[in-house]
Amino acid sequence: MLFRSQALEEGFNLAQTLNLHPLMAEIVLEQGNVYALEMIDQDPATEEFIQNGEQALRAFKQIPTLDENPRTVLQGEVNTLRLLVKLNRPIQTHELWPTLRSRLAALPPSRTSVFARINVAESLMRAWQQPTVRVPFAPTPTQWPDSTAVMELLQDAVAQA
Repeated sequence: MLFRSQALEEGFNLAQTLNLHPLMAEIVLEQGNVYALEMIDQDPATEEFIQNGEQALRAFKQIPTLDENPRTVLQGEVNTLRLLVKLNRPIQTHELWPTLRSRLAALPPSRTSVFARINVAESLMRAWQQPTVRVPFAPTPTQWPDSTAVMELLQDAVAQA
């Protein structure tokens, strides 16, 4: 894995040497977040924006292979959803929704689940603003959320808070 931060790389190598998979997953999550943060001030039409997005997606995709902690996996998937929307990838966004939806449903009430629901709702609302996402790729509402699903996410977040 290519790291942008020397501290993250050194931490990952040490965690790998000690076979600390949960720590490795947390470090990879943070590395993906570093790449995603670098996209903030970049023009979406540039190669650097796309490369940073791809690096972040690769990092988030590694998380479940390193650790099965539901919280860490969920955070990676929530961040993946946000990036897919930012990169305007509607098909991948649609494909991620059923998995993300079931993970959210299985999570016990917690600070993590509250913020995850809010972040997913925000990402979905941003996706709807993109013309390519409005095309009905998924044949049923269970595969792609409508406004009712977003409202339910937010209501669950409020109830758990």
